[in-house]
Amino acid sequence: MAILSKKDAHSLKWNRFFNKHGRKAGNIPLDLRMEQMNKIVKTMWRSLGSNLNEASAARLANTVDEMEHILDSVDKDCGFQSTIGYRTKGNPHPAVQQITKDLVRIDAFTRHKSRQGHPSFAKFPKSLLGDLNFRDLHSWMISLIKTWEPLYDLNKT
Repeated sequence: MAILSKKDAHSLKWNRFFNKHGRKAGNIPLDLRMEQMNKIVKTMWRSLGSNLNEASAARLANTVDEMEHILDSVDKDCGFQSTIGYRTKGNPHPAVQQITKDLVRIDAFTRHKSRQGHPSFAKFPKSLLGDLNFRDLHSWMISLIKTWEPLYDLNKT
């Protein structure tokens, strides 16, 4: 004995996703699609400002599909290709290699003692950490931690 008819079971199984572009792996859950449509409607309602009333809100809510078709046709006319995301992870190695080559080419990892600073800040020290006393920094940080400890209960787990 079946709880659902064949038609209802098929509908329950297959009508849970939405695929706007008809592409493989382009499905999104229907509740996500509904959230997207709610955002569109709320944005349109905000644009009404003080003219928002029940009649104008219902009128705008009934135009969501048509407005989406208009925006899609404008995007198509302008040659704008919407970016379709897939849940695949690309290979980061070529990008990392290119960035590393660029940094090596400009000598980013080489220390230059007599590097010129910006002309507007001629007297500004070239190295911000050059005169830093790390022992003073450490004692200053410890004193701050002791000050903040009772306020934030840092030692509680």
